[in-house]
Amino acid sequence: MDVEHDFSPDWQARIRLTDSRLIRDMLVRQIYAAVPPNRQTGMAPIYNTTLTPDRKAKAIDAQVTGHADLGGWDADFVAGYSRTRGVLHRTDTTKNEPTILLANWNGEFAPLKDWSGASVVQRRTTERESSLYGTARLRPLDGLSVILGTNFTTYKLRDVVNGTLSRKLDESGKFVPCAGVVYHFAKNLSVYASYTQIFSPASVYDADDKVLDPVTGNNYEAGIKGEFLGGKLNTSIAGFLIKQNNVAVAVPGATGPAIAQTARGQTRRYAGTGRSGRILHTLNAIRVNVGRKPPGSL
Repeated sequence: MDVEHDFSPDWQARIRLTDSRLIRDMLVRQIYAAVPPNRQTGMAPIYNTTLTPDRKAKAIDAQVTGHADLGGWDADFVAGYSRTRGVLHRTDTTKNEPTILLANWNGEFAPLKDWSGASVVQRRTTERESSLYGTARLRPLDGLSVILGTNFTTYKLRDVVNGTLSRKLDESGKFVPCAGVVYHFAKNLSVYASYTQIFSPASVYDADDKVLDPVTGNNYEAGIKGEFLGGKLNTSIAGFLIKQNNVAVAVPGATGPAIAQTARGQTRRYAGTGRSGRILHTLNAIRVNVGRKPPGSL
């Protein structure tokens, strides 16, 4: 539900309320990649699990946007507050079948009729996140824009597994700044650079069945963008430098699809190109970026 109000032609407010529920019932059967086949025998285990996640989420987002003249500087502002609460109930039933010979496997799994001896994990995860945020886009010169922003976040997590508190996380007052600059040096060309601090709660588990720590780090980006054919074709070339801590990577030899561990000091450098535009009135082209990510990351 959205409620909007115009204070003036330059200033508006909006409140958005959401209430959602997602229920799924899944059967997952796979030769799990984290458990490599035996090189001597060519045998590999089959991993079976039933997942019944039931997630409820409520959120509120209140935002004010506006435009102002700061002594000759054109400026746009956004300020707001958001709060979310999510509760996940999930039951995982897991059983590993006898191994199969990969050389003879035809890509199909026979139905698993006997679930006796399967392990059962009941989980209740509660997440609460609130944020105060604001951004300002300043135009001190023709063609030049300076963007400044911040996000002041509080995050809490409680993870209960089989009736026991498995994980408790309180991240209070996380200050997450961002900044950027854009310069239009030609009618249809611009260069830009940006910096964003990273704070992202994790959603995977370690070998002790505990949620990993949030991903933290810094993201740097710079590039050039072009607009052609009256806006029908957009192109970009960009370079990225991402430094992260607590990145989830697969655990060698792990026996569950969500088992991971964190890697500290991970750095990614890559470049990308993209093109997007409208080929016909009813057909848009797809933008494609090319880059690399570290092996083993999730």
